[in-house]
Amino acid sequence: MSKRLTHHGSVLVIAPALLQPAYRRYEAPQGAVRYAASIGEALPILAHEHIAAIVYHEHEAQIEMGRSLAHWFANVRGAAPLLAVVAGLDNAASLHLSVLQPYASMVFSKYHHRPDEVIAMVVENFVSTRKKKQKP
Repeated sequence: MSKRLTHHGSVLVIAPALLQPAYRRYEAPQGAVRYAASIGEALPILAHEHIAAIVYHEHEAQIEMGRSLAHWFANVRGAAPLLAVVAGLDNAASLHLSVLQPYASMVFSKYHHRPDEVIAMVVENFVSTRKKKQKP
């Protein structure tokens, strides 16, 4: 059995505001998930908080957001967070994926209409919200 990677920190969901209630249906541990509706909201969170994973929900009306996120990944210093892209199965989604593909750890295409399941999988399988114990 292979060992699962576990990242310490929060999950940042970057999704249009109209989709955020669907992500919030998943009852995450307190402080485990942060939300941003735009890259402008996401950048300060990425700069000042320990983000273990980003869940980016593509939306055809916000193609610049995918490009901006790819630019951020290209310039990040140190370890980059895991990136999960929630994409549709249409041509618009491929525009997002083409710029984010080098940075994406996971792509969820069949879960585009089930955001609560995506966030549950990312939090439960890849992010540890427990603090590391200090050695005496």
